[in-house]
Amino acid sequence: MGVCALDSCRTAFVGTSRSGRRAYCCTRCANTDAVRRHRMKRR
Repeated sequence: MGVCALDSCRTAFVGTSRSGRRAYCCTRCANTDAVRRHRMKRR
């Protein structure tokens, strides 16, 4: 079990990966966070 790492999303999910390193509930949340981090770095 885990909670999405995106601040604006608090969806719970079941991590089924072998390593258990899943941090986001879906690829949309992962992409949103990656874009946010990229834009913060460019400032």
